[in-house]
Amino acid sequence: MPILVLLVTSVAARSNISKPYVSSKGGITISWLGDYGDTLTQQRMLDHLVDFMLDHIAKPPRLNLFLVLPPIEIATRHIGRHRIDLVTIGYDSFANKDSLSFDQPVQQWQKDMYGLTDSPYHRVADLYAGDWPEVRPHLQGKEGLKMYFQGEFDSTKNFYDHLLSLVDFAVRHVNEIQTQQKRLILPAKMAHVHVSVLTLDTARLNRIPIRQWGFDPSPPSNLRRNGFFIAIGVALLAATFLLLRRRNRSRPL
Repeated sequence: MPILVLLVTSVAARSNISKPYVSSKGGITISWLGDYGDTLTQQRMLDHLVDFMLDHIAKPPRLNLFLVLPPIEIATRHIGRHRIDLVTIGYDSFANKDSLSFDQPVQQWQKDMYGLTDSPYHRVADLYAGDWPEVRPHLQGKEGLKMYFQGEFDSTKNFYDHLLSLVDFAVRHVNEIQTQQKRLILPAKMAHVHVSVLTLDTARLNRIPIRQWGFDPSPPSNLRRNGFFIAIGVALLAATFLLLRRRNRSRPL
């Protein structure tokens, strides 16, 4: 049964100065690794992004998407000195972690460091964002689209337009992704380590047209978001005041 959950993290690796933010609504879950600055604004921005996706993307009710922006376990890719964007989209159980493979010279060191088995493929659990305690409850027992996206390096593309276009494509092409996905080996952030990621052909993903969605990452203010209810409250108070005033005038002297 398809499901959609969305996970978003920041460029920085998780550390003691990073804070995970999670927003979940209507079958979409976003987790983003931010900082300890203006935590309220960052959380509201994430909630705003989830609401925008629910309002503008035709997501099937039972479809979940798990999006990592960017995957902290995968090394930033380069062409010459320039960092380049990365996108992968696959369909899998969210409990299935990406495999790590180690080059022969460092296998023994990695086994000793992480207590790994003799298998050529291993998993360092805390690198998988789905294992984080803030995210895990939203993913347990679910499967669906798993997306990794690192899209902040190409200045010719609007980050949010690119992101929303990818999500829109993914929810419309679930069958294609399920039948044509393959394993892609990417370099990990640890030296001599590689990550095996399940994904549709990245050449296909990089050709997806980017449309303008008009998303403003600035979260709406509480006043604007609740303006309708405030107006109703003011109207009720005014009506009550006028009613009491008329009753007082109608009383005999």
